[in-house]
Amino acid sequence: MRDPSGGTDLDFESFTRVHYAHVLAYLRWRTRDPHVAQDLAQETFLQAYRNRHTFDPARGTEQAWLLGIARNVSAYAARRRGARPQELPGIHAIADGVWFDPHGTHRRDGERMTALERCLETLTARARAILDLVYKERLPYAEIAQRFGMGLSAVKVAACRARQALAECMRRRLSAPSGPF
Repeated sequence: MRDPSGGTDLDFESFTRVHYAHVLAYLRWRTRDPHVAQDLAQETFLQAYRNRHTFDPARGTEQAWLLGIARNVSAYAARRRGARPQELPGIHAIADGVWFDPHGTHRRDGERMTALERCLETLTARARAILDLVYKERLPYAEIAQRFGMGLSAVKVAACRARQALAECMRRRLSAPSGPF
């Protein structure tokens, strides 16, 4: 990574110390295996170090950049292991942006999943069906467009809007005071 103000290399060891716990927690949530999560966290930081020149603070935070790398590393590892996808596995990625609530207090995974399930219920049937085809069936957008009789760009926009609605709903639910949603 480069220091945007001075153009010099940042202290990657300090950078790792600052972000390691967040990345590890995220990977533990994704893998449900602390040993695999540790291995993937190391791979995440190795890739981050190798690609530090690609970080652009104008595009997002360091943490968001690292979580993107962690998501890709864990997805690649799952494919290599031949892991079978769970129902709507990609929807879990929607929670990435709300993994840590705005006040820094971490909630249990069960609360996140409950929020996700309730937020999915707020979507229209068509939006849920599109997300199901994208994430569960892993169909290309062109095939989804054909099934729905829509244009390719319309399907992409619908999927994007559904993901945005889910993320916003989850932010609201997870930032609300504890209690029933």
